[in-house]
Amino acid sequence: MPLRQPRPAPAAGSSGPRDRLDAADPAERRRAAQALAGQPRAVPRLGARLAIETDRAVRAALLDALVAIGSDTALGAVTALLTAEEPGARAAAFEAIARIEDARAVTLLLPLLDDAAADRRVHGLTALADRRDPLLVARLMRLLGEETDANVCAAAADLLGRQGDAAARPALLRLKARFRAEPFLQFATDAALARLAEA
Repeated sequence: MPLRQPRPAPAAGSSGPRDRLDAADPAERRRAAQALAGQPRAVPRLGARLAIETDRAVRAALLDALVAIGSDTALGAVTALLTAEEPGARAAAFEAIARIEDARAVTLLLPLLDDAAADRRVHGLTALADRRDPLLVARLMRLLGEETDANVCAAAADLLGRQGDAAARPALLRLKARFRAEPFLQFATDAALARLAEA
């Protein structure tokens, strides 16, 4: 049996892709992220870098790598970016989430609807736009019965109307009665009811 040849020792000063995620050169960070795509053990480092990355190309490579890995932890790092202060970071997260199939995306995004910050609840609802899932219908109906922020209610009503489930009609009517003094919410609720009638 032939002897296995030992692997050559890394050259002095060399580093692996995980270490290069923190390189000063954005191009180096981008190449490191690309090299880590499909490596589940790299998820903690990829997620940590994503949370602080400001370069668009590097951020896109980090998101691609995490989506390619596809574990709950990896995709959780992607959805966490939806709460970022920078609009560009949130937009990049929305684009990445659009590549995740419905059932996984709904499961990952539903916890955002329980966030203490109303704007983050809106971000979660926006990310769920055009998703259809029975779990989503039940959660949205509960949200409409509990939510006090009019903007969140409007986003939830719009999404609920897109589900095409007639069982949502009573929840929408109760919302309409509860926010009689909010014209824009009346409009959003009427539009959602109209979509249900067409389904």
